[in-house]
Amino acid sequence: MTPSVLQSVAVPTPAQTRLGGSGRHLRTVLGLLGLLGAWCLPVHGAEPKSRVATTSDSSRTSKPDSDAVLLPPFLVEHESLPTWRYVRVAGMEILTRCSTSLTSELVSQFHSLHALLEVIVPARHQFRTDVPFVYVFIDQLSEDARAREMLELQRDGETTLERNRTGATASSAPRYELLPNFRFWDQDSVAVYFMANPFERGGLALSPGYVRFLLEHRTPALPRWYIEGVLDLYDQTLFVPPPIKGLDMFESIAASRLDPVGENLVKLLPLVWINPEVTKTLTEAAADRFDQKMLQNKATPFPLADVMRQPPPDRNSPAYARWRATAALFLRLLLTPPDHPLTWQFAGGTSERALEQWIQVACEADSPPEEAFARCFGRDFREADRVLRDQLPVLLHRKTPRILRPDQVEKLPEAELQLATESEISRAKGTLSRLEIAYVREVAPQLTETYVRRARVTLRKAYANGDRNPRLLAELGLCECDAGDDDAAKPFLEAAVLAGAVHPRVYYEAARLRFRPKKPGAIRSPLSPKETARVLEPIRLGSTQEPRLAESFELAAQVWLASAATPDEADLAFLLDGTRRYPRRPRLLLGTALVFAAQGRVAEASRLVDRGMTLTQDADERARFLRLHLVLQGQR
Repeated sequence: MTPSVLQSVAVPTPAQTRLGGSGRHLRTVLGLLGLLGAWCLPVHGAEPKSRVATTSDSSRTSKPDSDAVLLPPFLVEHESLPTWRYVRVAGMEILTRCSTSLTSELVSQFHSLHALLEVIVPARHQFRTDVPFVYVFIDQLSEDARAREMLELQRDGETTLERNRTGATASSAPRYELLPNFRFWDQDSVAVYFMANPFERGGLALSPGYVRFLLEHRTPALPRWYIEGVLDLYDQTLFVPPPIKGLDMFESIAASRLDPVGENLVKLLPLVWINPEVTKTLTEAAADRFDQKMLQNKATPFPLADVMRQPPPDRNSPAYARWRATAALFLRLLLTPPDHPLTWQFAGGTSERALEQWIQVACEADSPPEEAFARCFGRDFREADRVLRDQLPVLLHRKTPRILRPDQVEKLPEAELQLATESEISRAKGTLSRLEIAYVREVAPQLTETYVRRARVTLRKAYANGDRNPRLLAELGLCECDAGDDDAAKPFLEAAVLAGAVHPRVYYEAARLRFRPKKPGAIRSPLSPKETARVLEPIRLGSTQEPRLAESFELAAQVWLASAATPDEADLAFLLDGTRRYPRRPRLLLGTALVFAAQGRVAEASRLVDRGMTLTQDADERARFLRLHLVLQGQR
């Protein structure tokens, strides 16, 4: 940020900024105020934000050391190990060393789990990507010992290095444990590593962190109350996909997430209101004292108008749990038709259609009107509040789960495991290794280069033998971006764009590097129309793929603000589409508002500024919104 630019300019009055609405003059005013330059910060690579979703293993004979650093294992190559096999089916790329039957059951259950998730979260409300999900399955008996041996060797080497550099003792050196099962993701990719124990029964599960990822990365962005309500509800569900024969499971979610009996159903467990203690207190209360107990325990449902039209309370405040529980209670009532009070009148005839219409309204407005809620559900907020209060004691006293079944679970198309080619092995293992980099950088920075080298070696093996598969080129380029080597990334990214790789982040990174100054810190001259078109070309190509990244929209705004060219209606519509998909991203709102303001489009810019000022928590960002607001006031 450049607060000095902002601080050196006095805030103008509306009279001082009234220049007759000319886009050219307005752009001059914005430049004088430092708004254009202050927003156009140096362009950095998109942060991958990889996260581990599951880090437990019930096959351990003892619990992992709580102080240990959890790291992804090495995928060792050795002639004594089973060969890799590969199949691509239903949006999944599977690389496996497990038996055919076990691999088939694993793939089937992952598929069933996602189908069951759609019972409470329709697919249209989930993250969608055109990049296949990568699954790597390992037989624990053949892989575990060698992976641990490699990790021990690495640990010893790093301990020695740290001791020589800092004088640290062996007892103070980091202790490492393996992540047996994990899921990593970035803006457009997901990779799963699963180590199967063929001698233990069990099943799989979707971690709450992964479900949050699916909700938070969906575009257009879902309202916060819906995301948190679904997650609260998910904590009170039991998914029952077809059981897997002889397979270990994720320990941290075994007890609460899977049922060993039954197939393809969701059990909606008895309601837990706010927390188990409050639930117990209210359940034991006499009927005539229920309301009193609610008030004493500050357990009254939150007003729905505040849940759905206001920002959530502070996450650390007692009110947050009540706010979240109210959102979940509302969704629970809509999920279970026998619980629908007769007073509901659903638009479209079903609760699912009514909720879909309401979410669509909520995605387009930060404070959706009560009239729209009434159209969707047949009652206003106050009447809906009364329904929630009336139904709360009923649900608290219901001790049997509700059984929900998907309309159908589509069968996977027939596919046959084949011996994996060198290209398939490099792509799948390389994707997994690349996504590990950001996680390792966060938890064990001293090992980052080790994991970067491993990802490079894995990806470049096929490349060195002449493979130019677009996905491989894409992963090579993104690997260098994640390693922080833009110069090495650029030729791979350009080749991937030319080859039409299906990988949205590739197109953002390619445009970012085209826009990057030739020399760091150099003062940039305005881009010519030809230069502007060249920088924006990858973004336009990538906009045909899902997901459409927020970073791409922000970069496009930045390019237009640095350009001598004038955006046409299609260019402006593209930016507005970004604000529709990411309506709660202040930086995107500010950049788009500046582009519209620079073109003299005061009304559109003002709407974006008004929305941004209600969202941003950053003082410098808010100051820019305020300066732009005052400039635009002078043009009305």
